[in-house]
Amino acid sequence: MGSDSTSPDASPVRVGRADRDVREPVQTPPVDLYETDTGWVLLADVPGVGKDDLEVEVDRGVLTVRAAMNSEQPTGRPVLEEFARADYFRTVVLSDEVDWERISANVRDGVLTVTMPKAEQARPRRIRVEPG
Repeated sequence: MGSDSTSPDASPVRVGRADRDVREPVQTPPVDLYETDTGWVLLADVPGVGKDDLEVEVDRGVLTVRAAMNSEQPTGRPVLEEFARADYFRTVVLSDEVDWERISANVRDGVLTVTMPKAEQARPRRIRVEPG
């Protein structure tokens, strides 16, 4: 996934980090955000997380992603551990340009995809010009 640097004016979707109310340890999953003609697509890396371990909700214009790390670990003595085992937490502040009612999410191969359609009033439309 790409870097976390986004211009606040680039999109009506603002990506945040974990807040103080989340129990530790917690990881902030890296995300990429893309704008399409019909909305925005957020991709978040959540390795080790399945569909049943994810919670995605929208409340008062804030999309929250919580994921519980799969607790299955191999038995035995660790020889090398580079992968931090912690829950995931990420917030995304949405504007009125996002149709909050039609947001959908799916997870596959450790990548969460959240599709956020544009609200009807935010979509570009062509205005027909009538002869004067």
